[in-house]
Amino acid sequence: MSDKDKHSKSAIAVIGAGNIGAAMARGLGRAGAKVRLYNRGRARLEAFGEAPGVEMLTTDIAKALDGAAVAVICVEGDAVEPVIRQMGKSLAKTRPVVVSCAAAPTLALLSAWVKPFDGKPRVVRVLPNIAATVGNSVNLVCSCGMDEVEEQTVCRLFSATGKSYVIPEELFGPAMAISSCGIANVLRYVRAAMEAGVHGRSARCGRCASRGARRYCHYPRRPHHTRPEYNGRERFHACRHCGHKSCFVAMNKVILLGNVGRDPKMRMVDSSTVAEFPLATSERRRTRDADGREVELPELTEWHNIVMWGRAGEFAEKYIRKGSRLLVEGKLRTRSWEDHNAIKRYITEIYVDTFELLPK
Repeated sequence: MSDKDKHSKSAIAVIGAGNIGAAMARGLGRAGAKVRLYNRGRARLEAFGEAPGVEMLTTDIAKALDGAAVAVICVEGDAVEPVIRQMGKSLAKTRPVVVSCAAAPTLALLSAWVKPFDGKPRVVRVLPNIAATVGNSVNLVCSCGMDEVEEQTVCRLFSATGKSYVIPEELFGPAMAISSCGIANVLRYVRAAMEAGVHGRSARCGRCASRGARRYCHYPRRPHHTRPEYNGRERFHACRHCGHKSCFVAMNKVILLGNVGRDPKMRMVDSSTVAEFPLATSERRRTRDADGREVELPELTEWHNIVMWGRAGEFAEKYIRKGSRLLVEGKLRTRSWEDHNAIKRYITEIYVDTFELLPK
């Protein structure tokens, strides 16, 4: 039996039933693979329902990996290492090809995490997208510990979810910026700009929006579905769907891309890990002199106080170092305290909601 037949007829364990995991499971199952979908909680498995080729939905990771030729890990970057440790005994028993769909962990990290359980780890990084559900994903692949034949076999396997291309690992950073997280963050910026544009009749009712009511009027020069009313003290928006009144929409959102100024300073607050570090953003400026020639001004650098809580803080402690290139999205928080001279001091910090560790 050829390698291609072996991988297509052997079970494939998909670890994680989030957006990417569910898309990969549906795409591989539709192409004829025997898919076992694992998730820690049952709610996502119940939401997944049934799909062609998906023969098992389980919360037992050992059952999902039993006899599997390929294990596809579809979890967040900071959860990959704990998941591999959880897979430990099964990895030692079945020695599957370990595929990571997380953006951050490199091949070197993946090999180091798998090696205690498999002396000759075969690891693959795949950069897919949720178009895998309908077989239109573009997958970028690189591997370690595999020969060219095995690499092409895995590439053909993921071609069932769309087109797959083998690229050097050093190109993964630019590829992510172009094909996945770069686009996602541009769309986040567009969404933030739209939601921050509070004027006249642009607010929406949170109640009916959660029920699927339309957010914007489809007809030009016609009123939106919310209208302003004034009660003598402050302006409200009354929803034309449900009559609910709410104040003007407000937003506290910050998006920064820069370099870490020093290693994170760690502390514990109510048993939660907190990482604090400065992030530098630089701005290049140009002007014209009296003769009309373009002159470059000194680079302007701003420093921002970054705070990461919980699992994000634990990730920062392990992987974020001075000089790391980081994209963060969060909110502003200002706090105050009194110093030893009884003078009140203030500091403005950015509490991180989501982040992306980028190649230097």
